[in-house]
Amino acid sequence: MAGTAGALVLLFTAATVKQVGVWRDSVTLWRQAAAAEPASDVPIFYLGWALADAGRFDEAREHFERALTRVPEELPWLRAQFLLHLGIVEQRAGRPAAAGRRYHEALRLDPEHPVARIRLGVLMREHGERAAAESEWARALALSQEWNRYQVSEIRTAIEQIPPAEAGPRGRLALAFAVLLERHRASAEAEEQYRLAAALLPEGDPAQREACERARRLAGARSPVSSHPTACGAILPR
Repeated sequence: MAGTAGALVLLFTAATVKQVGVWRDSVTLWRQAAAAEPASDVPIFYLGWALADAGRFDEAREHFERALTRVPEELPWLRAQFLLHLGIVEQRAGRPAAAGRRYHEALRLDPEHPVARIRLGVLMREHGERAAAESEWARALALSQEWNRYQVSEIRTAIEQIPPAEAGPRGRLALAFAVLLERHRASAEAEEQYRLAAALLPEGDPAQREACERARRLAGARSPVSSHPTACGAILPR
């Protein structure tokens, strides 16, 4: 069990869906790997995502559930991560009620998980529960100092799921995400997110000015922020 837990920890600290291109069209590959290593959860995880990418959501769910049963109770954060991915599979399959249950389960184990909370808010918004959705997004934002413990690409994708009509919440989350990227020394990506936040946030919002100032600091002489006429160029001097 210790070996399995170690493999899972390595998996979630070193890999993301976006980082492993071989997952696409790889059902046969990962099925063979799972058969060759039946005691390992790693190929089961990859097989689950290959199945999901192929639209075989029920099979993907079965594989993630199998992986979840192998995670010891003393690793609640890791169990929450698998529950999150089960929720994503259900959401992609068009089963919002099941997805919501999975996100709630993940949050019971890891209340600070930003991806589960943001995605839960998206589900609520899709079902007309706007106030509840905004509450979830606000709670995720309040915990942004803890985001460094989670997968950056998963946070980005979750924020992108927020509908364009919710520009304010999405802009504030984009600003917090840019701060996280800057802490990771991903300056170019951080500047892009600061610009996005500035474009989304309402005029006069102090957060918009913060986003512009941070973007200008990162841009320096190579790319003046004033070139963004709809946001920072209108509020910061050259």
